[in-house]
Amino acid sequence: MKKLIVWAILLVGGGYLGAKFYLHYRVTSDLDDMLLMVSPFAKVDYRGVSSTIGGELSIDGVQVTVNGYRDPIKVESLTLVTPGFWYLIGLDDAGSKMGASDMPDSLGFAIQGLEIATDSDLLREVYRMSEADAGGAKDVDPAAECSGLNGYGPRMLRELGYDRLKVDMFMGYEKAGNDMLVDARAAVENMYDMNIEMTIDGGMSPKAMMVGAFRPRMSDGSLEFVDRSFMERISRLCRAAGLSDEQLLEAKLETFHALGREKGIAFDEPIVAAYTEFLGGKSTFTLTADPHEPVALSQITLYKPEDVPDLLNLSASAQ
Repeated sequence: MKKLIVWAILLVGGGYLGAKFYLHYRVTSDLDDMLLMVSPFAKVDYRGVSSTIGGELSIDGVQVTVNGYRDPIKVESLTLVTPGFWYLIGLDDAGSKMGASDMPDSLGFAIQGLEIATDSDLLREVYRMSEADAGGAKDVDPAAECSGLNGYGPRMLRELGYDRLKVDMFMGYEKAGNDMLVDARAAVENMYDMNIEMTIDGGMSPKAMMVGAFRPRMSDGSLEFVDRSFMERISRLCRAAGLSDEQLLEAKLETFHALGREKGIAFDEPIVAAYTEFLGGKSTFTLTADPHEPVALSQITLYKPEDVPDLLNLSASAQ
């Protein structure tokens, strides 16, 4: 009996190792073909491919240098998170499109350790293009500039003390009965963490998403912002620009309101009060939506901004 168990373990282990070798060979071949296609636009190198029995497939040690730009973008790993290793083996190939019937009950994609220097010529060009899309750079007062009313460019990021940006990101979904749980996370080193969770009402299954037009309806959701020294750096920068504490608070609140207006939301007094408490020294701000009935996300912009907090039944807290 013991010998039978040992042989079973060896057979399963050998099958797993063989499948893993085949998976890595297939993905590497597909990657090399793809990189050859993008070579006229960028030089891409990677260290290798790895996988886990839990169903994670990673491309490790990626470095991208866009043609015409000096500084590379480095990524520790790009990872596809699937239900299990044998699901990876079942994929036709690394670049295939999955049909509706092939969508798994959970799927995610993670970027670990994306790193770029804030003084890179690529980042400066991207910011310049975003300014052009917004109608060109505008003169703003010191309060608006230091509080990030129009965003932070490379110069402002360096003044905030960031010589580089290092980012981790994840986005994925998981089925829960007829509903779908969506999870999106981003963490910028020594800046902030942002976590978004949302429940999409039943009928918006992964299969439904793949078969034409759909209107996702949110049953509930939350956004959590965790400060990792970003707000304090902004305060120091604004004080150095000569702003008083009252002016600084006003500038930060205006930036918060501007973000809401950009999303079609006029934040009500309870939400502003919670954010003011967060600005007073708390590290975490949480915004929660709990509508009385599922809300079609595509229709939110049809409402008046001041009606959206009631529509979504928004609440907020600071900790």
